[in-house]
Amino acid sequence: MASSSALAHLTLLVVSNDYSVLKLFASAWRDAGSRIESTANIPRAMDMVKQRRMQAVVVDLKLHGACDLIRVARVECGKGGPLVVACADNVEEERAALNAGAHFAAQRTGSAEKVFDLLTRGGMELPQRRLSVRYNVVAPVTIFSAGSQYRALISNLSAGGMSIRSARVSGATGEIDFFFEVHATAVSGRGRVIWHNENGCTGIQFDSIRCSNALLFAEWLNKQGFLLGC
Repeated sequence: MASSSALAHLTLLVVSNDYSVLKLFASAWRDAGSRIESTANIPRAMDMVKQRRMQAVVVDLKLHGACDLIRVARVECGKGGPLVVACADNVEEERAALNAGAHFAAQRTGSAEKVFDLLTRGGMELPQRRLSVRYNVVAPVTIFSAGSQYRALISNLSAGGMSIRSARVSGATGEIDFFFEVHATAVSGRGRVIWHNENGCTGIQFDSIRCSNALLFAEWLNKQGFLLGC
């Protein structure tokens, strides 16, 4: 099978405890030059999807709660959510998955070539994904939300947002303001909370950002960076 540029550099989550399903989709996805993660735990998969870490999700309908995961991926993540492919045993299951919101349904007895073609068609329908540099930064940050002020710790940072860790911020929702200082550069701006997880981490998407010394800040960040799809 030839590699597909529509799927290159994307991340696939396979949600199944069936080795044949994992093998089928993993072989097709790797041929496209993409990365694969897997879990058989529906709540964990929901958390990963809500954090928008995946560009595509394969859901095995044999798992309890599979259709709930499909609804979360389509409804809560909206237009920017992942491509959702359901793995079914029969036509009735395919219909149920499509009614729940899956983009496509495939039978587990299919060939790797058919799955590759399906994923390629789906990849071409995905909105253009942004590859940005996410920086492994550990720095204190002040969060201003609903009249309250919180201290937190940045765990990573990109041009589009940051992940922070703080039990106090984990209940924040909607718009927030932030301020932090690294490498003699003051950085402030406004953003919005887009996810929380059970580990006390919160994802913030930037709406605006200002730096007291943008060039110095960029030079420092480039020394910290590693490439990661987000």
